Amino acid sequence: MDNKENFERKEEIKEKLEKIVENLTKKAFEEVLLEQYYEVAEKCINEKPYNIENHLTMIGFAFETNKIISLIKDEKIKEKYDEKGQMIWDKWQEKIKSTVNGFDLMQAINKTMEKETKN
Repeated sequence: MDNKENFERKEEIKEKLEKIVENLTKKAFEEVLLEQYYEVAEKCINEKPYNIENHLTMIGFAFETNKIISLIKDEKIKEKYDEKGQMIWDKWQEKIKSTVNGFDLMQAINKTMEKETKN
């Protein structure tokens, strides 16, 4: 190999390494970002009441995580984060249902009490 071929080979290897590092960094960044989003969403579910502000936060969570997941090339990783996001969204929906059912129960009790006080 002459110097020119040697130089070209080194440049080719350098470019491949840069691409590998870039992909690893990007992949790690997406996964770290998703984990942080999931942590915030779990905190919202476990520590905050259901209200419109928190509901909008969770809608934003779903939108953003779906956008990030769609960028992931590795199908196993994509599936892992998609399933985790769905699990969190399902928990949020359960919180909504229990809150709404709680309101319905309170309304039923209030109606019954109103009827009893009228009689």
